[in-house]
Amino acid sequence: MLFDKLFNPMPPCRHCSKTGNIKRHGRGTAGYQRYFCTSCSRTFQTKYIYNIANKQNAMSAPSPQQ
Repeated sequence: MLFDKLFNPMPPCRHCSKTGNIKRHGRGTAGYQRYFCTSCSRTFQTKYIYNIANKQNAMSAPSPQQ
């Protein structure tokens, strides 16, 4: 527990900037850690990956016809 607090400090909330009320909240779709702020009740990640190329290809690809 002490090791986690010293070497893995919780990031400040992106929405309210508080640091003491942050809890881990699973993983995002890209595999990065998600966090939950108990002060403002919102979730956030420290890193984001937007894979627009895959979304554009999926939208422009022809749909399979039966």
